[in-house]
Parts: sequence; C-alpha cells; structure tokens
Amino acid sequence: TSLVSDVYTRIKEKLFLGISKLLIEDEDKSLLSDGMSGQLKEVLLNGFRKSISKRKISDPRHTFEATLRTRFSLVGIGAPIHVFLKDVAEAMHTKCIIPDDAAVANAIGAITGKIRSEKTAVITPNFTSSGVSGYTVNIWGAGRQFKVYEDAIDYARKAAVEEAQGTNNRKGAYDTEIRLNMIENKARPNATQGPGYNECGTRKKCKDCIGNSKNCQAESAEIILETAVTAVATGLPFRWE
Repeated sequence: TSLVSDVYTRIKEKLFLGISKLLIEDEDKSLLSDGMSGQLKEVLLNGFRKSISKRKISDPRHTFEATLRTRFSLVGIGAPIHVFLKDVAEAMHTKCIIPDDAAVANAIGAITGKIRSEKTAVITPNFTSSGVSGYTVNIWGAGRQFKVYEDAIDYARKAAVEEAQGTNNRKGAYDTEIRLNMIENKARPNATQGPGYNECGTRKKCKDCIGNSKNCQAESAEIILETAVTAVATGLPFRWE
C-alpha cells in the first residue's frame, strides 16, 4: 500500500542520512562540527530519492544530482535489513552485504532483555478544618480510606506490588523481581525562613528540633502533602533451563 511504501522510504532515508553522517565525520569531524544542517540533509536526500526512483541525470526535468560515494561495503544485520539496506548501498555506489544469519545476528537483545512493569500508588491526606482526618490511597483510579498513615503505606506497598507483579505475569515474564521506592512530598505551612528562625520555622528555640528537626512538634512542623509508592517488576522473557 501507499502507507507501507511511505514508511519504508522514510526508514531508508533515515538509514541513508545516518550512514552519511558517520562517513563524513570519519573523513573530517570538523565538517559537521555544528551538526548536519537541514540544507545539507535535503541536498543528500535529493540525490538519494532520485537514486531509489531510478531517475537519471539525463532526465531533462533535473539539472543536478548530489551523490555520496564510499569505498566501504555496507554490512547489514537484523531480520528486516534486506528491505532497506540494498537501496542505500546502491545510492552510495557500494556493495550491500547481508550474511546468511543476518535475521538472528541481532538476537542477543532478546536473550539479555527484560520485561518491566511499573505501578504507583499515591497517598494523599484528607484535610479538614481541624487537621488531617485520614488518608486516601489511589491506584488506577480506585481509592481506599485509612485513618492511620502507616496503614495507608502498608496497603499502598501491597497494592503496587500486586499490580506490577500481575502486569509482568500477563506479559509473560519469568522469575520476576520487585523493587519498591517511596517518595514523600512534605511542607511546613507555617514555617518562616531567614535569620532569627530555627529549623522548624519558630523564633523560640524548640528543644525537640535541636539536632533533628523531624522530631519537632511545633505549630509549623512538617505535614505530608503526598506520598508516592512505586513498585518496579522486572523479569526474564523466558525461563533458563
């Protein structure tokens, strides 16, 4: 179809420009000290497009053709490379070499790669005029209420792990490992910073925050705005026998 043809052409053009850049830099890095300009790309692509469309300079509709030649052969690996590299090599007036095992020559990625899933549970305080009345744990739009912050954390950890583990299992992962991470976003709403103020934001020295501001019980002590508990599951795409 026209769409498939357009996609293939774009891939060939990107491959051609990428190889052209490597060849030019190998010849003289200073030639592309500011990168490959848009004008240079268009000049090179003009010649490449004429090459793959089999248009010749003898065609009266065209007055010039820019070509980039190399003495190096282009060797391709990867299952679809035969679709793209031949035209690129022809445009560069060089050989295209595709080994017999090219389709699986890049398969090391399938062996060393891992399946990864990440899920985050977000804990937010329920603020009222008298303070914090509890905490809401949200994961995938479903909220659950807790009175105690530690209980909310325990549930968030379990929920995030179950979601990440389940997603990885559905992807077909084996030997999944879980890593947990928790980030607390805190603030001191009444704290004042600057000379004359201590760590907890009060003028009078608070004995609880001497050396450890986390123990401060003053009016301007920290409050939790949001806590994110993230579980990252990683597993193998197959099981080693």
